Amino acid sequence: MRSKFKWIFTLLLALSMQFSFAQEKTVTGVVSDELGPVVGATVIIKGTKSVVVTDFDGKYSIKAKSGDVLEVSYFDMKQIVTIGVSNSYNVTLKSVVLKEVVVVAGYKTETKAKSIGASTVVSSETIENRPNVSAIQTLQGQVAGFNIITGSGQPGEVSNTLIRGVGSVNGNTEPLYVIDGVPQSGSSFRGINSEDIESINVLRDAVATSIYGNRGGNGVVIVTTKKGKLGKSEIIFTSTTGVSVLQSQFYDKMSSKELLRIEKAKGTGFGNSLTDQQINSFNTNTDWSDVLLRTALTQNVNLSFSNGNEKMRSFNSISYNQSEGLAQVSKFRRITFRNNSDGKALNDKLEYSTNISLGYVMDDRVPSLGTGGVNQNPLLGSLVGLPYLSPSDYQNGRQLNELVRNRIPTSPYTNTLPLLGYTPLLIMDLNRNVTNRRNEFQIFGSTSLKYNFSKNFNVKNVTGIDYTQFNTLNSQGAESFNAVYFAENDGKQYGGFQSEGFSYDSQITNTLSFNFNESFNKHAFNASVFTEVLYGRSKAFSYEIDGLNPISFYPGDGSGFVPEDNDNDAWYNRDASSGLSKAMLLSYFGFVDYDYDSKFGLSATVRRDGTYRFLGDNKFGNFWSIGGRINLDKFSFLENSDINMLKLRVSYGTVGNQNILGQSLFAAPNSFLDLYNFGNSYNQQIGAFPTVGNPDVRWEEITTANFGVDLIFKNNLRVNLDIYQKQTDNLYLPIPTSSISSVTSITGNFGKLRNSGVELQLSYDLINSTDKSGLKLNLFANGSYNKNEFIDLPQNEVISGNSIRRIGGPVGEFYIYKYAGINPNSGNHLFYTNDGQLTETPDNADRYKTGKTSVPVFQGGFGFNLDYNNFYLSTQFNFIADVYRFDYDLASFSDPNSIGQFNLSRDLLNYWTPSNRYTDQPSLNVANQGFAEDSERFLIDASYLRLRNIQFGYNFPKSTFNDKLTLKLFAQVENLYTWSKWRGWDAESPRGGDNYQFPTPRLFTIGAQINL
Repeated sequence: MRSKFKWIFTLLLALSMQFSFAQEKTVTGVVSDELGPVVGATVIIKGTKSVVVTDFDGKYSIKAKSGDVLEVSYFDMKQIVTIGVSNSYNVTLKSVVLKEVVVVAGYKTETKAKSIGASTVVSSETIENRPNVSAIQTLQGQVAGFNIITGSGQPGEVSNTLIRGVGSVNGNTEPLYVIDGVPQSGSSFRGINSEDIESINVLRDAVATSIYGNRGGNGVVIVTTKKGKLGKSEIIFTSTTGVSVLQSQFYDKMSSKELLRIEKAKGTGFGNSLTDQQINSFNTNTDWSDVLLRTALTQNVNLSFSNGNEKMRSFNSISYNQSEGLAQVSKFRRITFRNNSDGKALNDKLEYSTNISLGYVMDDRVPSLGTGGVNQNPLLGSLVGLPYLSPSDYQNGRQLNELVRNRIPTSPYTNTLPLLGYTPLLIMDLNRNVTNRRNEFQIFGSTSLKYNFSKNFNVKNVTGIDYTQFNTLNSQGAESFNAVYFAENDGKQYGGFQSEGFSYDSQITNTLSFNFNESFNKHAFNASVFTEVLYGRSKAFSYEIDGLNPISFYPGDGSGFVPEDNDNDAWYNRDASSGLSKAMLLSYFGFVDYDYDSKFGLSATVRRDGTYRFLGDNKFGNFWSIGGRINLDKFSFLENSDINMLKLRVSYGTVGNQNILGQSLFAAPNSFLDLYNFGNSYNQQIGAFPTVGNPDVRWEEITTANFGVDLIFKNNLRVNLDIYQKQTDNLYLPIPTSSISSVTSITGNFGKLRNSGVELQLSYDLINSTDKSGLKLNLFANGSYNKNEFIDLPQNEVISGNSIRRIGGPVGEFYIYKYAGINPNSGNHLFYTNDGQLTETPDNADRYKTGKTSVPVFQGGFGFNLDYNNFYLSTQFNFIADVYRFDYDLASFSDPNSIGQFNLSRDLLNYWTPSNRYTDQPSLNVANQGFAEDSERFLIDASYLRLRNIQFGYNFPKSTFNDKLTLKLFAQVENLYTWSKWRGWDAESPRGGDNYQFPTPRLFTIGAQINL
């Protein structure tokens, strides 16, 4: 009996324990990551709506039962905990494998494991705190196949970008930029604060870009800005300060004494008026780059506020950037404001968001870059200014006018120095009197509404606006040298000029979509259909006035304008112009994605685009793509292996390019019409000039095939490999026609251009300590190869100056003379003829096809990220290779005809003489220098390797400031050093030849970031 009672008692006790276990209890704990407690982590009981977020100490408290599963997550970190007997569970979050990360891919989001397209995501950690005005510049060398070249050191300069090579000859070659779901122009990055960017996703193949149809032909760059974080309020203040300095050049310029001696040897210039003793005792030796250029200051301040709860999140920021350029007249100032808000309503059925960005830019720019304007281009004077001149030789514009006209008898340069020799003094006067300003006001905004009819079906509408207003001011005062000199030449009392311009570009885009998804068993479908309309409008007005009264003139004010002369209307010019353009695009498109058990996936896209640019049946174009993937790591033969992800991708499809003439949405609106231009024709009589239209003008169409492999090995090594071929059909080119109507060609669609290549992206965690203060070392690299060639053309060969367009050749191929050296008998340059003979006077038949262009064949980057005990060190190198361009600065330094006008390279001291016959420098009286400048002699290999960025910093532990504040201090250098054969200031350029250009600077900055 006693034994039976004990058995019953034990059973009742077990039942009571099971009952108590099934009761809700309060579960508490702390959520942390490798840096400490996590604020705002989400804790949810799986399968329920019970959810809480962690507080400022990472603590949480939630009602749960034994057996419940807690899902704890924070961004890409996630951990699962099963509730047992204990009432306390501390959770340490770790980053999930990359294949689970959700990325924004334009009109849809997808996990990395299930994506089919060729794309690369750059996170905010890579972009933040870099001192570049534009975030695009920060991406240089970060993405395989994305070639970014900044062609000027002017702060805020828009970069030239190419994805997978040049895709058009006359049309747009820039990718489409999509900011928070709304297509924008590439110049929009000038008005965006880099600290506001959450991520940038670069889409490169057809399955990723075809959904953008006519605007995605050159690739797509998706920019997602920051949003508030659920359950977390945060204030971030960042400030950086730095200086920009000139990079080194290696032309080895002559000193004053050396230059005076070579002038005397040639019998020209100031040196020819001096004795040997006077030259030996000459002490003035001015480096004009020190006088006309400067050490420039830069400062950037950013303040952001963010917060969020289950119903609403918001992110707000304000920033100010001020960056001086190396040239004294160059200065960039920008202020930005952003508000991003999103939330839910109507029992979470309605989701809404708004994104508003305001930017105001004041940009003082260097005039006449890349020209030989001795009185206009500051870079010319700073590079080749005569060193024996002194800044004290300049007083003001009127004194300089007297000096160059040889009307100051006491000047040693009177009747010995030509006008061009005074170049650095002319630039000193320009810096004092010129205004060349462009102000921009930019509004980017979008609003999104999505209604969820069910968990499987929703309707979404996105409306976006891109508005940019430009105000320009260009003037040279009435007392400037240019005003005084040219007024005297023209017999006018007053000189100087002022021009102002006002313009705006606006684009409104509306996208309506119906979205459906369904899953059953191992099958999953995701489908959407869209309709999209874009309306654009551009307006411009400008005027120019000649003749300014120095008593009342002030830049931007009209009080100094001289009244018109009724007796002579042409005495002081009054010019005004105005223009208006409109554009419209209409699109219908959709996509279907299918997944089977996360092992196989298919994606198909169809898009029909209509444009205002074309006529009749050509007005609409149809584009499509199809792609598939197989995730080998999901198969049993790779289970429990070291391969975390192994995915094979393949895609094929078409996209269009309706911007067949330049980048602007508004260019070439009437290419299908016969038009007439009126103006002065033969013998200054009014006449009409016909422009023959082509009613059959149509889209350029780009077809891309892509094969890719994505690999993650031991969660340490990440590899992305893509092999592609991209072909553009229906190139917009001149097509020869009968000249019976005096028109020798008509522009239309004929020709094919192919780009084929390989892209590789690598990342390896060489050391990854589990201790949060332990050593971590990540190595990364990327590289790409691209071959560009014409497949078909209206003519087999078209020659234009130093370039040739031919079947089998690349875009922009140099077509020049083959250089043979210096003729030891005459001191002139020698060249090879087309049959291998030598000549001093080649003709066009002697030019040869070099196969070389200014577009790099190879490009990429590499570096490392090192963290240890809250210190961090990072580097980023980038390189381009197999790229060529003319160094016209070197040509100027090597030109004996410049003696007496400009400084020269010491190379020329080895000039040819009868006693120095075997040399690489010509005679001082060389007779064929022009041929040399069109030859291999000055076509330079501009390949380079650059230490683009090196950054060192320290993250103070949270405990330093009572866990309420975090502080990061850092220092960095941009463009620290460049290895290149290019001898000029800057090897980086998108041009086929460089002549007195503004180099990108070397930039040193220090900064601090405070998080509250």
